[in-house]
Amino acid sequence: MPGSLRERVWELLSGYQGSRVPQSFIHRALGASKSRVSEILAELERQGLIAREVVGRSKVVYVYPGFSEGAREPAGRVLRLGLVYSSEYLFLGGFVKRLESRGVRVEVVVFRDGLRATRALAEGAVDMALSPLPGQLYLYPAYRTFRVVPAGVRGGFRVM
Repeated sequence: MPGSLRERVWELLSGYQGSRVPQSFIHRALGASKSRVSEILAELERQGLIAREVVGRSKVVYVYPGFSEGAREPAGRVLRLGLVYSSEYLFLGGFVKRLESRGVRVEVVVFRDGLRATRALAEGAVDMALSPLPGQLYLYPAYRTFRVVPAGVRGGFRVM
């Protein structure tokens, strides 16, 4: 058996970039305990390499494109933040400073409109997007890869 369980999980997930895989498949395919695989997946999720969502009574793992190029060991997190060009984000400076104080580097990507920002989020090009609610609601049924978070910044909406 090649290497540690973390390395084996890494190799398995590298083949699923840009797609979803049931979490139960991962532990079965590797012959590993559910709890240990869940711990490793939680670590990868904190690093921003995967996302997990509950579907019924199961969890599904979404492996972000570029997963195999990600850091195998924690090495500082990068948050790709999508913003709409025409909007004002007065809170952004404080938000970025708080993230940086926690070891997160923020890369801001500016989009022409809310639909493009939300689409980039749904397709994994950015990790978080601040965009108008209509664009979020318009694209959500097609992708379902993000969450609309109401009452985000002082009564607005955030998408994750």
